[in-house]
Amino acid sequence: MNELQKKELEILLEIDRVCKENNIKYFLSSGTMLGAVRHNGFIPWDDDVDIIMPIEEYWKFSSVAQSALRKDFFFQSTDTDLWYRAYSKVRYNNTTMIETSYNNIGFHQGVWVDIFPIIGIPDNQRDIEKINKAIIISDLLLQDAFYKNQTNVPLKIKILFKIPLSLRRKICKTIRKFVFKPLNQYNHCDYYWGFPFKKPRFLPKHFDEAIPYTYEGHILPIPKMYDEILTNIYGDYMTPPPPEHRNGGHSIDILDLENDYTSYIKDNL
Repeated sequence: MNELQKKELEILLEIDRVCKENNIKYFLSSGTMLGAVRHNGFIPWDDDVDIIMPIEEYWKFSSVAQSALRKDFFFQSTDTDLWYRAYSKVRYNNTTMIETSYNNIGFHQGVWVDIFPIIGIPDNQRDIEKINKAIIISDLLLQDAFYKNQTNVPLKIKILFKIPLSLRRKICKTIRKFVFKPLNQYNHCDYYWGFPFKKPRFLPKHFDEAIPYTYEGHILPIPKMYDEILTNIYGDYMTPPPPEHRNGGHSIDILDLENDYTSYIKDNL
C-alpha cells in the first residue's frame, strides 16, 4: 500500500464500522471488489476506493453518517455540502485530493471513498432516459459552486439559484427518491456513479447476499455472485492489464495528505 491507499483504507474501515453498528448492507465495488478478489487488497496502481449500497441501505446510511462518523471524517452529500452528485463520499478531514474537473471548486476536497447507490433499472430505454434526465435536473439544482466564478452564467441559471438552497435541496431529494427505485422493482439494476445509465448491467439477485473477503488484512463484504459481476464489468478480470494501462483512473491535480484542502481553494469558499 502507498500512503494514499493507507488513508483510503482508514476511511473504508470507518464506513465499515458505521455500517456494522447500524446494520447497513454494503459491498466493495468495481476496482475495489476486483482488488479484493485478485490481490486481497488494493490493485497496486489504484487510487481510490468504491463501495455500493442497495438504495434503501444508501438512504439509511445517509441518515446516520453525519453523526456516526468520527471527527476525522466528513460525509459529503447534497445535504451536507455544495456537492451536487446523486452519490456521496466520505472524506478525510485535513487532507487534499483535488481532481482536475473539480479544481478550485468550493466544496470539501479531502481524500475520499465513493458510495454509490444501486437502484432498479427498467428495461425500456425510454424509461431509462427519464431517469437520466431527472438526475441531470437534480444535479443542476445544486451546482452553485461551479457557477460561482463564471461570468457568462445563463439567466435561467441565475434565476434558479435565487431559490433558497434549502428548498432546492428538498426538491433534489424528492426527485431522486422518486426515480431511485428498489432493486427488486425491476428485472435489472445498476449503480449510479455519475454517468448516464445505459443498458442495465446487473440482476437484483447479484446483490442478494454478501460474503466476507480479505482486503488488506481486514474482512470486508463483497457480493456472493462476484464472479458474474466482475466478468460483466471486466471480462477476464483475473488477468491484469498490460503495464501501459495500469493507472488509477483519476486525474489528480493536487494531492496533500498532511494539509487541509482549504489552503488550496480558500478563495472559493
